[in-house]
Amino acid sequence: MAKPAVHMLCTMALAAALAGCAAAPKSENYRFELLSQQVPPSQNAEVRVRLLHLPDNRPVSGAVVYEHQSEMMHRPDTQAREYGSSPARASPGLGAPPPIVFPARMGEGPNPPPTPAADEGNGVYRVHAVLPMSGVWTLTLVARVPGEAAPVRSELQVRVQ
Repeated sequence: MAKPAVHMLCTMALAAALAGCAAAPKSENYRFELLSQQVPPSQNAEVRVRLLHLPDNRPVSGAVVYEHQSEMMHRPDTQAREYGSSPARASPGLGAPPPIVFPARMGEGPNPPPTPAADEGNGVYRVHAVLPMSGVWTLTLVARVPGEAAPVRSELQVRVQ
């Protein structure tokens, strides 16, 4: 009886997290690129990124990164392959277990929010994100760029080890 309620709460939490990021569409003129090659797991992990203006490939300083979210997608069958055991299903398909999503959002939980992104100059920003465990995380950044009406949104794959 408790399983359907837990499943529904998890689904609602995921929908709320995705709705927050859906507010800002991905930008075609700007992109964040990852400068940190490896990030250690932490509740306040430091990730360095560069914001680029794509038409002229120039770094953009003075932006304000006002939202960031980190998610880790995990499939039980993928983990089984990584550790050498044979999974029940080798490829996801009809009837495959759904991915488990570990969301972490800026300002969530009883602890104070992570430190806001710091502009280091030359388009480089230092973002403090919640990345509590090893694996590949998707970091979604939303920023206001001077002179742009719409916010800039970008997703990066971060390897946490």
